[in-house]
Parts: sequence; structure tokens; C-alpha cells
Amino acid sequence: VLKQISYSLILGILLLILSCSTFQFQHDQSSNEAEHSRTNPLINGLNETIDFENIRENDIWQATENILRDADVILEEILSIHDSLRSFENTLLPLDDLYNHISKVWNPLELLSSVSNIESVREASDECSIIIQQYYVELSANESLYKAVLAYSQTNDAHTLKKNRKRFLESELRDFKHSGLGLSVDKQEKLKEIQNQLSELSMNFENNIISHVDTIFIPEELMAGLPDDYRQERY
Repeated sequence: VLKQISYSLILGILLLILSCSTFQFQHDQSSNEAEHSRTNPLINGLNETIDFENIRENDIWQATENILRDADVILEEILSIHDSLRSFENTLLPLDDLYNHISKVWNPLELLSSVSNIESVREASDECSIIIQQYYVELSANESLYKAVLAYSQTNDAHTLKKNRKRFLESELRDFKHSGLGLSVDKQEKLKEIQNQLSELSMNFENNIISHVDTIFIPEELMAGLPDDYRQERY
């Protein structure tokens, strides 16, 4: 009888462990599926509101990877066009779309880097902002892209552009030259290195200012006109 009780007890324990393991597996699987199907707040359409409150670290990395991959596709499309077929619509306009596409993610990241109260989100925003800045540095020094824009600037279409489009073309050519195109390869690489260092130093400087905690004491009479709740929080 004791043996039968022992066997039954052991069997019951094994069944309990198995059922708990199955439940945990199903729970983890459901969580993974929910996470996979979750919408990234940083990936949205034109003029859509960004849900900053629910942005997570993985969202930042995923959005950065997506926009840079899409930017590469746009860049390849621009470079694939023969110089004799270049127009504003197939060269400058896609380039403007490329910039806008990246800015849709980069601008929110700069904001998150400054104001998010979640450390992992701030750190991911910083790291991805640097990656995007480095991408811009490489893009501004892309000789093939420069030659494509230069080739378009020499077409009849470019000579008849309206003021706003003409200004965009001129600014692109100027920016390419300021990025070192026309210099030797060694000097171009040195300039890119300096630009990347400046980007990183600028971000570190901003973060140091944001994270610095200082106190200033103001007499109560100088706070006249401020809301009562604001004054009470600081006294």
C-alpha cells in the first residue's frame, strides 16, 4: 500500500511539473508573439503622432536599422540612373526623401536622448544617433552620389529650376565640397574621422549638460506671479 502511495505521489509530482513547464512555455510563446506583433512607435506614417511613452530600447535599434536600410535602397536607386536621364524627380527629389526618411527617426531620438527618464532608452538613443550621424558623414562624402548630383546640375533641366529647387541643388553641391570631395583620399578619410569625432563630442557635451544637477536659490519675492503649486514643489 505504501509503495502504491509513493508511486502515486511521485507520478502526481511529475505531472504537476510537466503541466507547469507546459504553461510556462505557452506563456513565453504568447509573450514573444505579442512582442513580435507589437507596433514600433518610431515607425509610422507622415504626420502621425509618436507614442513616446511606450518607446523601448529595442524599438530604437529596430527603427534605426530600418531607416538606414531603406536609405540604402533609395541611394542605390539614385545611383542606378544614367547621367543622360537625370532629372530633379529621379535624383534630387529622392535624395530629399532620403533625408526626410532618416529625420523621422533621428529627430525623435535626439529628443529621447535629452528628456527620457529611462536610462536604457537614453543610452540607445545616443548610440543610434551616433550611428545615424556617421551614416550622414559617409553619405556627404559619397563620390558617386556627388557625381550624380553634379551631372544633373549640368543639364538643361537644372538650369531652369525654380528658386526653391535651385537653392536645394546649390546647397547639396556646396555641402559635398565642404565634406572634402575634391581633396585627396587620405585627406577625405581624415576629414570624415574628424567629423565623426565632433559628432560624438557634441553629443557627450549635451548629455553632460542635461545630466548636471545644480541649484539656484531665489528669494520668495522674486517668484511673484508663478503658480502656487510650482512654488510649493520647490520649497
